[in-house]
Amino acid sequence: MTPLFFFLAAITAGASTGVAGAGQGGGEGAALAARIHRVESGLLPAVVIKGEPVTPLTLADRMRFHQTPGVSVAVINGGALEWARGYGVREAGRSDPVTPRTLFQAASISKPVAAAAATGLLMEAA
Repeated sequence: MTPLFFFLAAITAGASTGVAGAGQGGGEGAALAARIHRVESGLLPAVVIKGEPVTPLTLADRMRFHQTPGVSVAVINGGALEWARGYGVREAGRSDPVTPRTLFQAASISKPVAAAAATGLLMEAA
């Protein structure tokens, strides 16, 4: 089975850059760790009903649900890479881990890229 590629980009508070854990210190490192934890453990279900309790999902939960052996996550903050991590394995039944540098088969990303570009242009115009 070909791994399903997820690219998660988030604009978050803070201005640190680099791969997670690289050169982070003190309170900034703790804040970055908290943001990484929110990505790993705070995913919302596809449908949220107003007034109903929401149980956040973990990245591992979603990977199991979608039968995805491995994903790579990169978070962009202020136009720069804030952190990147790999989760799981490159191929089901194998032990090669996914890393931030793992190359996946390209998925159809033209719509999200076009949407991000349009949003950037709108923000510049405002």
